Amino acid sequence: MLSTAALAQDKKEADLKVELLKKARTELVDQLKTMGLEEAKVNQFADCYVADLDKNLSYTEIKELDGLAEGTEPSEALKGKLMTIGQECSKILEP
Repeated sequence: MLSTAALAQDKKEADLKVELLKKARTELVDQLKTMGLEEAKVNQFADCYVADLDKNLSYTEIKELDGLAEGTEPSEALKGKLMTIGQECSKILEP
């Protein structure tokens, strides 16, 4: 059985993951809007992509992504995971 401290840590990480995912969604929407895409498609794609991030990446991996300086690369393991995330979502943006 997990201790109270371990459960509290898990909840804290889950809450932080949610906040990081919200931030990622906002940044993604802002980026996509500059491409002149329909707002409905932008929001649908962002929801799909963020759900995929949530499903496939741990809190630690999302935190790593959030902490990357512009122009820097994620770890090789994370880069491999990112290659598959959002593939199904891309269909949303097709004309």
